[in-house]
Amino acid sequence: MRRPASRYQYVRREPSVAEYIAMTGPAVVIAVLGYLGLLLLVGVGGAGVAAVVWLCGFLLLAGIAHARPTLKLLCGAWLVAGGLVVLTV
Repeated sequence: MRRPASRYQYVRREPSVAEYIAMTGPAVVIAVLGYLGLLLLVGVGGAGVAAVVWLCGFLLLAGIAHARPTLKLLCGAWLVAGGLVVLTV
C-alpha cells in the first residue's frame, strides 16, 4: 500500500476476505426482504411502481458500494431480489 501525499488524503484499500464474508449475512437479508417487499409492491402498486423502487434502490446501493467496496454484496443482493421478482411474476 502506498503512502498518501498528505495526511488528509485517503488511500483506498481492497477489502479483505473476512470483510466480504461478514457481509454475506446482511446480503442474504437484503435479498429476502427485498424480494418480499418488491412482491408486495407489485401487488399493491403494480409492476411499474416496483420497477421504479427497484431501480432507485439499485442506484442508491451502487453509489454506496462505489464509496465502500465491501457493500458490493448488498448491491448484488438487491439485483438478485429484483431478478427473483421478475422470474416469479
